Amino acid sequence: APVPFPHSGGFHKYDSWLASNPGKNGTTAALGSVVVEVQWEPCAPGFAAWPAAPPPRPLPQLTGTLVVTMVSAKGLRAADRKLIGQASSDPYAKVTAKVGPYAQLQKTKVVKKNLAPQWNEEFRFQFREPEYPQIQVEVMDHDLAGE
Repeated sequence: APVPFPHSGGFHKYDSWLASNPGKNGTTAALGSVVVEVQWEPCAPGFAAWPAAPPPRPLPQLTGTLVVTMVSAKGLRAADRKLIGQASSDPYAKVTAKVGPYAQLQKTKVVKKNLAPQWNEEFRFQFREPEYPQIQVEVMDHDLAGE
């Protein structure tokens, strides 16, 4: 699900519902909720995060760092069905930050057999583009994703 971007800088916490694709009758089924913390850390004017050696070609100035913390999810749908015992999932989250054609992807750890995972994992995305990034969060089941 897309996550609203904190344009003003500072810290924002989102607790949003995940929904599946629309069903045949036009309704959507709730798949659970996810808690995500988002913070934009703008760079001071003139700041450039260059490596020790100069880059081979001039790079645009670093505009800021997007900090996304995947806190938790709850009420997830069980994707791993069992004949005996309780159904569960092995969830992980994929966080994509994108500006124009440029996208950066990071993943949380897999939490085995859990429908309410606690990740508390922080991801940092640095950007050189003058636009604010779009943030996409997907919660996947490890077994179904084939990883």
